[in-house]
Amino acid sequence: QRIPDEGVTAVTDSYRALCDFCGVPDLPVAVRSSATAEDLPEASFAGQQDTLLNIVGAEALCEAIRRCWSSLWSARAIAYRRDNEIGHEDISIAVVVRAMVPVTVGGVLFTADPISGRRDRVVIEAAADLGEAVVSGGMTPERWVLDATSRRPIRTPERALLTPEQLGALVGLGTEAATLFGTPQDLEWAVDDGGRCW
Repeated sequence: QRIPDEGVTAVTDSYRALCDFCGVPDLPVAVRSSATAEDLPEASFAGQQDTLLNIVGAEALCEAIRRCWSSLWSARAIAYRRDNEIGHEDISIAVVVRAMVPVTVGGVLFTADPISGRRDRVVIEAAADLGEAVVSGGMTPERWVLDATSRRPIRTPERALLTPEQLGALVGLGTEAATLFGTPQDLEWAVDDGGRCW
């Protein structure tokens, strides 16, 4: 399935505008797929469709978008929906394009402890580089449990990829997101090569 010509033009124009805005002629971007169905307590759509990283150039971006769209109908995605009794006619896909952050550490943050459900705890899992291995389950990350109010660690890993200031900033960003949406959040985050938390 190809992207219609008007879609190619819109993607190309938007990519050029993003490059100009960021001041980078060939800006690397992340092309993220997102199912439009809501996650359920017993079924999460995270990771079921493709996400492509470090895509450079309008032509490569169009191909990455096409691949994300197509991944809605991969054998893995179809089987997951079938096994969870989710109708194929009830789902579609959105594709988000974002500038890549030059990552030194990345991972996930839960504004409620995913094991105990405690909302006064924040759990942060981290890995060097993109943190993609954390999201995919490909490695065991460093894991912190922090008090949501004081931002003080309750449980810390033996080694530490994050500084106390970065941990505090991440807890603050997570708390802000949970307050904004009115419910606990599961967030992906990154620390860039300048130490800023995203």
